[in-house]
Amino acid sequence: MTKEVLDLFNEQGEPLNKTIINGESQAKGEFIKGVLIWIKNSDGQFLIQKTSNRKGGLYSATGGHIASGETPQDTCVREIGEELGISITKAELKFVAKFKYDQKQVLFDVYYMLKNIPIKNMKLQTKEVGSVYWLNADKIEALIKTDSFRFASAGTFKFVKN
Repeated sequence: MTKEVLDLFNEQGEPLNKTIINGESQAKGEFIKGVLIWIKNSDGQFLIQKTSNRKGGLYSATGGHIASGETPQDTCVREIGEELGISITKAELKFVAKFKYDQKQVLFDVYYMLKNIPIKNMKLQTKEVGSVYWLNADKIEALIKTDSFRFASAGTFKFVKN
């Protein structure tokens, strides 16, 4: 298995011209970058993953780390393909916000996408994704209040819920 190389950035998102292997710890003041993609259907529901038990069993938007040299949009396309087994184009993505997760030292680009995808058409990456659901905003907010959501996803839902 190839180890994923990640670029390092300062708190403002400027490159430090250094890399680490995914899973290694960054030094204080060093950040990696990631993406979160909120997918909404025409019924106003959001596609939510419940991460595998190995990944904590929490709810989350789709996302992942930006590999060294990769653009955020390329990461979105790759992660949706890997985790959900569906193909999208970069043109379907709408950038909505940046989110800094200080505790984990990750700078996220947050994207929104409108797409109707039947769950039966998805091929889940079971080592990362346990199950997926289409949920309305009220149900998601209720799950966030019970700390059932991964922190970064919980912190970015406000950017897309309306």
